Amino acid sequence: MIFDKNSSFSKSSLEIKTKICPRCRRTLPATPNYFYRRKKGKFGLDSSCKECLRIYYTLRNIEKRYNISKNQFEQMIKKQNNCCAICGVRFADLFHPHNREAFTYHASAPRVDHDHKSGDIRGLLCEKCNLLIGEAHENTLVLVNAIKYLRRNSKQSK
Repeated sequence: MIFDKNSSFSKSSLEIKTKICPRCRRTLPATPNYFYRRKKGKFGLDSSCKECLRIYYTLRNIEKRYNISKNQFEQMIKKQNNCCAICGVRFADLFHPHNREAFTYHASAPRVDHDHKSGDIRGLLCEKCNLLIGEAHENTLVLVNAIKYLRRNSKQSK
């Protein structure tokens, strides 16, 4: 679009307003792409950016559900070398929202694996491995049979 000096647009109407997230201290465009809508907030937006709020609510949910503090959760991640206990895929850097790969659909965030009968925490898994355990109803016989099935029907020569 070309603007001439007789244009009805003012320079201030073209400027993008920004906000500083109090959690990560980044200056971001004050738009719903970066901040959730909130009627009482400045510019009608929440004070914290979306990425920081995702981290906050994820950790709060883990703390409430499994009684694990942020520090305990970080220690579990370190103990597993920031990888899934089953397949070894690396988790996204959960505590650094500046990381572009973090929280893409939450797919790479670690999942707390626990025994549904006793409530004991077993470790951290990726989303796919956590679903695998859940779909097998934590039945080791089902998982062993699945392995046998895959080996029996594998096209690779032995």
